[in-house]
Amino acid sequence: MKSKRKERNRQYFIDAAKTIIEQEGVDAISVRKVADLAGFSYATLYNYFSDVNALLTYTAVDYLQTCHDKIIDKVDMSQRNPIVLIHYAKEYFTYMVEHPNIFKLIFINKFGDVPKEVAKDLVPKPAIFMRELLAQCDQNTFITSLDDTFELLSSSMHGKLMFIIHERSSLDATYYYHQIEQEIRLLTGEER
Repeated sequence: MKSKRKERNRQYFIDAAKTIIEQEGVDAISVRKVADLAGFSYATLYNYFSDVNALLTYTAVDYLQTCHDKIIDKVDMSQRNPIVLIHYAKEYFTYMVEHPNIFKLIFINKFGDVPKEVAKDLVPKPAIFMRELLAQCDQNTFITSLDDTFELLSSSMHGKLMFIIHERSSLDATYYYHQIEQEIRLLTGEER
């Protein structure tokens, strides 16, 4: 019972942090602001998180799970690979473009010491899933390593996201969606 209450209260703080991030950005996070919005004193937050960075780490993990769940709801998993991978990658890209503050929290924010109980969860669920989809594809390409193929795809997608989110390109997301699809087709041997 105590454990469930602790998790529920921890989630109140995470949800409050998410509200602030979505409305004002990561830089607006403060212990007092989060605690007030969660309905607790700021000192109570320290019963659940060692510091604000630990709270942000838990919040990032929560966002990664939410992102994965929303994408799974939109992707027709009955299609063959690499079509599923293409749709999943596009949905992931769209989610991050539509939620730049979430992207900044997950991929740009410095967390400091990551709490051990969530360190393993900081590996993005979408990344794990895309790697699994990639492993299921017939890879008749010049790249022989699944790890290398995944790293190329992941780096390319996140580079494109950086350009869009930081407004470094006049190209729109549609252009990048097309590029991602072409890259996946090339990397999976779907396009010759």
